Formats: sequence, C-alpha cells, structure tokens
Amino acid sequence: MGIFNWLRRADTLSTVRVPPRCSAPEAALFENILKRLREMHGAPRVLEIGCGVGLLSLRMVQAAPSCSLTGLDTSSDAIRSASGAAREAGLSGRCTFCVSELRLLPVADAGFDCVVAVHALCESVAPAATLREIHRVLAPGGMAHLLEPLVVEERVTPTLPLAWRVRGVPFEAAELQALIAASPFAKSARINVPAARGRDAHAELLLLRRPSWNGE
Repeated sequence: MGIFNWLRRADTLSTVRVPPRCSAPEAALFENILKRLREMHGAPRVLEIGCGVGLLSLRMVQAAPSCSLTGLDTSSDAIRSASGAAREAGLSGRCTFCVSELRLLPVADAGFDCVVAVHALCESVAPAATLREIHRVLAPGGMAHLLEPLVVEERVTPTLPLAWRVRGVPFEAAELQALIAASPFAKSARINVPAARGRDAHAELLLLRRPSWNGE
C-alpha cells in the first residue's frame, strides 16, 4: 500500500509513527518532513495539501509545538475524519481542515512558511496550476516539501503534454523536471530522484520561494 492511499484511510490512527507496510524509501521521506519541520525557527505556519485523514498533519503539529497548520483535501469524508482526530488529540486549536481542489487553494497569498504535499501534483488535473498556487501561498523564504511517485522505467517514446496527464499516474523523472523548470520554482528547486527505481519509488522535491527584493 502506498503512503498516499494509506494517509487517506478513515481508520488510520494519528498516533502511528510511520505508515505500516510502506517501503523503506517512503518511511524515510515521511520522517524527513518531520525532521525539517523541527528545524524551523519561530512559529511556522504550515499548509498540507492533500492531508487525507490528518495523520501527517497531526504528526507535524506534535513534532513542532509552536506551529499552526491548515490541511486541505478534496474529500469531505477525509476532512471530517481529520477534524475529529484533531479534536480527540486536543490539537484542534492549532489545526484547521477544509475541503479544497488542488489547482485553486482557498488561502491567502504568502500565508505559510512551509507547504507539505504528498502526491498533490500527480493527483491534480492541472499540476502546473497547483505549483503556481504553492508558490503564491508561500511566504518569501518559505519552503515546500513535495513527494511524487515515479514510474519504474522511463519510456523511450515521447511523453504526452502535461496538460493531457491522467490523474494518479506516476511521473517520469524527465516529465517532473520539465514541470518544475516551467514553474515559478525553476531556479530554486531541488529534485531528488532515487538511483534504484522500485515499485514504490518517489521523487522528493524541495521548492524555495525566494525572498523578493523588488517589492513584488
């Protein structure tokens, strides 16, 4: 079972440290998000896109007691489960969950220091628009941490235009790199692609919104 589907399960418990039966690379990526959040100073404002039932959301809030979090998901059932889990954990004062599509986020410009998303681009009907929205909602100097699934082998034939992608289909590495290169993060992105491409391979993306020096 992949991390994305597991995070959306209604019976997922917020107290579980890492998803059960997930691969070693997925578990490592899951913990990397928590590690980087702990290293942030001040009171970080976190946005999770595709929060599912709130497992990772609550783990982030528990890992960084000074942070506040907004979780967005396309599933109203998942949002109800996430809100209920936050109440049961006594964290509802620091967590807000709401339904949202992925290409138009209902949050203010520059409102977050950190954006976290698991499979948000591959699940979006307009991944380029989702990247622009992530850039919009990040405060200058803020960072987005994304995990995206990869195909086991690159195709030898040309890929379809990104606008024609089928939702949920893993990316080819070159396709993902082209998507980032055409985004506002083109000059401030780091994409880690595993050398060994197994069935559960993921690319880890770190996207920085550069501070603005011209008032824009």
